[in-house]
Amino acid sequence: MLAELDNLIGVWTDDTTALNRPHQLFLTGDQIYADDVNETLLEHLIEASETLLGWPEPLFGTGLDDELEPEALEPGERQNTASDKAKFTSDEADNHLFRLGEFYAMYIFAWSDLLWPTDMSGFDQHTQTFQATLPQVRRALANIPVYMMCDDHEITDDWGLHLQWCVSVFGAELGKRVMQNGLIAFALCQAWGNTPERFQSNDPTQPSPGSQLLNLVERWRARVKDIDADAAEQRDIERQLRRHLGIPNNTSELNALKTERVLPDFPEKIFWSYTVQGNNYQTLVLDTRTWRAFPPLNQAYPANKINAPALLSLAGFSKQFAEISADKELTFVISPPPVIMVPWIAWIKNHYFVSSEKGDQEDWELQAETVQQLLAKLAEQQRVVFLCGDVHHGFTSRIRYTQAAKDAVFANFTSSPLKNQDKLTRGYFDSYFGAHQIGYHLWGAKLPDPEIRRRLLPGGDLDWCYRIDFIMMNPLTEPSQALPAPTSGDTSAAALSKTTEIARVHTAYSDQWADGKEIVGRNHIGQISLQWSEVNKQASQTLHWKSPKDDPLTTTYNVSLELDPLDCSQTD
Repeated sequence: MLAELDNLIGVWTDDTTALNRPHQLFLTGDQIYADDVNETLLEHLIEASETLLGWPEPLFGTGLDDELEPEALEPGERQNTASDKAKFTSDEADNHLFRLGEFYAMYIFAWSDLLWPTDMSGFDQHTQTFQATLPQVRRALANIPVYMMCDDHEITDDWGLHLQWCVSVFGAELGKRVMQNGLIAFALCQAWGNTPERFQSNDPTQPSPGSQLLNLVERWRARVKDIDADAAEQRDIERQLRRHLGIPNNTSELNALKTERVLPDFPEKIFWSYTVQGNNYQTLVLDTRTWRAFPPLNQAYPANKINAPALLSLAGFSKQFAEISADKELTFVISPPPVIMVPWIAWIKNHYFVSSEKGDQEDWELQAETVQQLLAKLAEQQRVVFLCGDVHHGFTSRIRYTQAAKDAVFANFTSSPLKNQDKLTRGYFDSYFGAHQIGYHLWGAKLPDPEIRRRLLPGGDLDWCYRIDFIMMNPLTEPSQALPAPTSGDTSAAALSKTTEIARVHTAYSDQWADGKEIVGRNHIGQISLQWSEVNKQASQTLHWKSPKDDPLTTTYNVSLELDPLDCSQTD
């Protein structure tokens, strides 16, 4: 669906409508899937990586005396190596990326058609279709400012899932090497473009961590390429690289992780989070992977094997919120996982996956204190729009919040996925329990009523309170009736014609499958628009997606950002 961005940009071609075109693109994570790669594609990635870099990278297993044999790294044969040697938990690792050159090549193949073979007959139809859209993707990315943040699949599925995961992976040489390679590739292919100033150094006596990283990568590449290079020097360069990337590299650092139960904050550690300042708005892009804390197990639930992580430690909150300005009318916050989940999905994670070491427990809500810290901190901004992804379905909720003198409203917009729609969220036509039905439909459950959450102080006074409203889509009128103008404000004949066509195919889809109005489980891209005046402040999310017959569809959610009355008197 990233190619759809090219179409969205292309609609606004003349001077009268230029202000309506998309102005910024935020990619919220999983820009590549390092752990789940097409086997034929991996063959081409290996060839491209060795051609581009000029050398194959030797890899080691659980220790430096365990150099991996070529057969352990063949396409289609990497699952056991990923599980046994790297200690990864992905079940889709037959073609997991390992070498640095493979990560580099994956980014090139994901965003450009230049290195793909001219003969695509060896690929399945799904991959051929993806490759055919890449010229549009290249053009779109060249015509809009792009900002990114990583999530787990840039490295491996479940990255930082819980403390035991970190101890196992950081205790294995292959685990550390693949983490190192994935983070270097993220730094060069994503983070460098986000904050280029952090990779520059105007003072040679005080180089920035980013410029140090670039220098270390070049030195490490030269040593690995040279078979006669001093092994001790190479290991020292790797030690420095890993400190810049926040990877524990020895027994002492691993023991500190076990004791302190937070990911390390080395002085050299690269800072991935950043802010983008606008005239009267700002965007904070959160890093929810490398600043995690791991609270102890809740003894009230002895069957639980693990505890969900806090997505930001106290140090993470302090550092990542340091650049927020207090004088902006609106603050956007990019958070890879949603701040508020779809209720029945949150329930399943809370009551089922907590007893599994591989359960996907990576939501803000699974650590109540952490989500409260997030809302309390952001409430100082008064009006906040969360832009989230990760969960393979799109939806919207609204949060009205109060604490002491703080009074705030949050829009929680979730758009996921661009690619890789999940069978359980694609829709009614695939599964009776698919999420893509009227409301949040599961075993007869409908869209939840507003939910009040609050905490009282020991004396009975209110500490904090917030109300969650789950938002239904803005309904389209029947095609035969008069249609409203597009939310962009464009009333041209072409725009109205497009809106009419969208309404027609939406009605046809609803008649055959289900309304699909509240949750969009198919691949889509989210577009945010604002209506802003003294008397009306509103944010809207439009999800652009396609029916099984490839018809274009949209789902729009409107969220008021006005500070309406909040009644916190309900019982707990």
